[in-house]
This record gives sequence, C-alpha cells and structure tokens, in this order.
Amino acid sequence: MAMDNPGHTPAAPEWLTLTEAAARSGHTREALRQRVRRGSLKARRRNTDGQTEIWAADLANLPPPELLSLVDQGQPGDAAEALALAVLRETVDDLRSTVADLTADLGRTRSALDAAQAAHLVDRGRAERAEAEAAAASARVAAAEVAASEARAAAERRAEELAAEHTRAAVATAEANGLRERVQKAEERADRLEADARRPWWRKLIG
Repeated sequence: MAMDNPGHTPAAPEWLTLTEAAARSGHTREALRQRVRRGSLKARRRNTDGQTEIWAADLANLPPPELLSLVDQGQPGDAAEALALAVLRETVDDLRSTVADLTADLGRTRSALDAAQAAHLVDRGRAERAEAEAAAASARVAAAEVAASEARAAAERRAEELAAEHTRAAVATAEANGLRERVQKAEERADRLEADARRPWWRKLIG
C-alpha cells in the first residue's frame, strides 16, 4: 500500500477519508482499500486518529462502479469486456511498477555488493601487506639475534684469550723475577770470588 507520512501537516481538502472517497466515487470502502493496497490509489494515514486518507485526484482514474456491479452480476457485453480490459491494464501497470521497483532494488543491491567486495579486496590486500611486513620484521629480529649471539660468543672467546694472555704474562713475570734473583745471586757470588781473588795470598793464609 502506497502510504505517505506528512508529519503533523493537517489534512488538506484534496485528501479524503475512505468514507468520503466512497461517497464521492460510488465505490465501497473495501474496494477502495484494496486499490490502496495494490498501490493504484495514493493514500496516507492521518496523524490525529490514524485513519486512511485517499488523494482525491486519483478517484478520477477509477472505472465506474456500475461496471463492477455488472461483472459481479455475471452480465456479459461490452461493459464487462471494457472492465476486464481495464483490470488487465491496471494489473499490467502494477506488475510493471513492481518489476521496476525490484530492478531498482536489484541494482542497489548489486552496487552494495560490489562496494563490499571492493572493500574486502582492499582489506585483504592490507592484511597481506601487514603479514609480509610482520614476516620481514621477524626475519630482521632473528638476524639480529643471530648477530648478537655471534658477538657474545666472540666476546667470550676474546675474554678467554685475554685471561690466557694474562696468565702467561703472570707466569712470565714470575719467571723473570726468578731469573733476576738468580742473576743477582750469581753477581754477588762473582763479586765475592773476585774480591777473594784480589786478596793477597798471605791474607788468605791468615784468614
């Protein structure tokens, strides 16, 4: 049913209640209500009491009510054929309007689907780039860890070498000190021997 919602705008003279429209057109309230449901009559609900109102100008497009009564009574003739043709035309118009609405809805749905697919592709591309960047970062971290481990191992080896060199230096220092002591003792002994050798022979006898 084609319904308008005009807000709080009061009813204008061109809007008629079902009772008023039935009195003006000669159709029953139920017949008018069926046409509102099919969309062949423009209608709205009144804010004050919720009654259905019909656009008065649309009543001029309705077939005469006597044609409906002829069909209802089963009377054949040109009137019935004209009414049947009018009903068929109205049905075709309704179907065309429905097809147009469905086509428009389908177009909007396809547009929304295309937009969603494009957004999905963009998001997937971003996710793939993020994963690639994360993998590269992980590789750099792993390489840095390997380099740090190698540097630690080299530092430990150097520390061991320095400790060994320090030990060798300490041993060499101790050996040098021992040699100096032996040299000093040898020099002292040589001095004594030289002194004894310079003493006169007779002092050696006297002591």
